[in-house]
Amino acid sequence: MLTLWVIFYLFVKFGVSWFFEHEHAIGLKKYALRSELFVSSLTILMIAKTINIFSRVFIWDYVVARILKGLVPLLLIQCVALSTYIIAFLIIIGMIFGKSVVGVLTALGGIGVVIGLSAQRLFLDAFSGISINIDRSFTLGDVIKITNQDYTLMGKVTKISWRLTTILTSENTQISIPNSVISGVPVINLSKPTPVCEFQEIYYFSPHSPYHFIEEILNNALMSVVEMGYIEKDPKPKIFLSKINQQGSLEISIIYCVDLSKNTHNEAKHFLHTAILKHIKASELYFDHLQTQNEQHKYTQIISDIPLFSCLNKEETDFLVANSVEHGFSQKTSIVEQGKSGTSMYIIKQGFVSVHVQDKNGQTSIVSILNPGDFFGEMSLLTGQKRSATVISESDVITYEISKDTIQHLLSNNKKLFEEFAKITAHKAFSTQEHLKKLSNIQEEKKNLFKEYLLKIKKFFN
Repeated sequence: MLTLWVIFYLFVKFGVSWFFEHEHAIGLKKYALRSELFVSSLTILMIAKTINIFSRVFIWDYVVARILKGLVPLLLIQCVALSTYIIAFLIIIGMIFGKSVVGVLTALGGIGVVIGLSAQRLFLDAFSGISINIDRSFTLGDVIKITNQDYTLMGKVTKISWRLTTILTSENTQISIPNSVISGVPVINLSKPTPVCEFQEIYYFSPHSPYHFIEEILNNALMSVVEMGYIEKDPKPKIFLSKINQQGSLEISIIYCVDLSKNTHNEAKHFLHTAILKHIKASELYFDHLQTQNEQHKYTQIISDIPLFSCLNKEETDFLVANSVEHGFSQKTSIVEQGKSGTSMYIIKQGFVSVHVQDKNGQTSIVSILNPGDFFGEMSLLTGQKRSATVISESDVITYEISKDTIQHLLSNNKKLFEEFAKITAHKAFSTQEHLKKLSNIQEEKKNLFKEYLLKIKKFFN
């Protein structure tokens, strides 16, 4: 485009001027002169624009971005671009129109004083933005925490403009803050020197709870979240008794680190709280305001929360509880192994396990992490097929085992359980297969799996 404009400029400069000079028309010569000035001015502006585009592509986004190891602040690019246009404007005044540049600068200075007095806050924000980009206490992509006497904000910096710095919070809310406000309050950069930041959570337990058992249960919950990738393995999370209050309650602190470039603090905190609630609910531990329950009642509650047995009535649930067998497994023990036979399922009472699936190429991947209240092995129990996954204890684990004979008794008294069991097992089988391959028709595949497992269960139980 610049090339076409230069050709047009040369045509006006030499061709049109030559024509009007030979025609000896004074009015037309004045018109040609004005056209030449207009075209010359636009040409200089076009050159300035081309310089800015060239510098943005080849200098800012390629050279400077590599030096800064990140995105170049938009405010810095805009300042240089504005300077280029100001220089082009002064060239037009001095060289094209033949006016004094000193006089223009003096006039602009006076206008600037008037504007500055009427827009002090605007200029304060602009200069604060320039200061932020020069100091580089935080840059684009950094997670910062702004603390004021009235509020505390935390989020990822997405834009630094003349007036505002924009951050995106973990709740996916965009907040724009004036640069002058940021310059006047403490700003904590959670991404430097590394994006791995330390956080603390506090829990209160009854004074009657043994501390060593509390530590074991909390560590199981904590490490299950670490295995899921929401909390960092290094540095290793810590659990310690921070204090005992006047009522005798135990205050337990958990110190852990989160890589904010991969996960938000709220995500990590959510999964940590969820895992701790599951492990506490399944153990004999209770938070300070809870009362103890007997072991059988707790297991009955766990059974009621499992989707596979949600269709059982109270009599059937009590029968299932009474005929379950408790087992203990040490850390890194294979509870079930893929490809081997089995006619029982397990419900996790304490600890957590990892589920591994091996594909046709012999590659093994972790499908999921199971916590207290979760179950596995129901495929082999209900269909008689070989184990579809390997389950390994990632901590000391206590489970309840349910045998085929127990399920046989339930199915003989309640025929509706066939369809309920088929629905749950088909859904879980679909989830496992979906992890290994992309299904072309999800709804049709789910329907086929439901029919397949319904027939398998009926066949296996005659």
